[in-house]
Amino acid sequence: MYSFSSPHILLGAVDVTVARDGTKWLLVTPKGNAFLHTRELAHLNHSTTSGAISSSSEANHPCFWFDSDWDRRPSPLSDLLAALLTIEPKAPIKRTGRTRKMVAEIGGEREAVEVEVMMDESELCKVCYYCGAFESSQRGQPDEVYRKMGGDGFISTYSCESCMSLSFLTRNALRSKRTDQSLPMIIRLLQMLSWSRSCYISFMICS
Repeated sequence: MYSFSSPHILLGAVDVTVARDGTKWLLVTPKGNAFLHTRELAHLNHSTTSGAISSSSEANHPCFWFDSDWDRRPSPLSDLLAALLTIEPKAPIKRTGRTRKMVAEIGGEREAVEVEVMMDESELCKVCYYCGAFESSQRGQPDEVYRKMGGDGFISTYSCESCMSLSFLTRNALRSKRTDQSLPMIIRLLQMLSWSRSCYISFMICS
């Protein structure tokens, strides 16, 4: 996991990194912090809808419209985009040169800047597909193990060890709390189980 700090992000008091949760791009801390109530610091493409189609650069790096809820606050702590663009030794994002108007409840209409993700997929903070927990990383120690579930490259999905120890139905119940995407699958599975049970009962009666 690639983590970094900036005097313009919480005064440089904590390291931060970037995570991808589906189509959401997030600024998070690499580990929990006693002074912060959450590891998620900002939603970097806040005004982008969950069903939006992702785009890629010529180098096959993902691109997104940077329009963070951090910068949309009435009194933002700092210019988050400017801070991320000047990170050394490697900025996590860079401008593509394109802009567009984006609208969100917080801040109304604003100009969003398209950015290209310059981090490798392996450098991102992994997010559990089921419960949404962030991978933890501490300097000098190996990263927490997140098992790859599917996909490839920047569309890979992962599971934390806690969720992998749960049953299939329980894992997907956790997923359904975060998004409705898994709900139809669970319903179909329950229907299949009900159908199988009915077939078994009919077979036993006929026997």
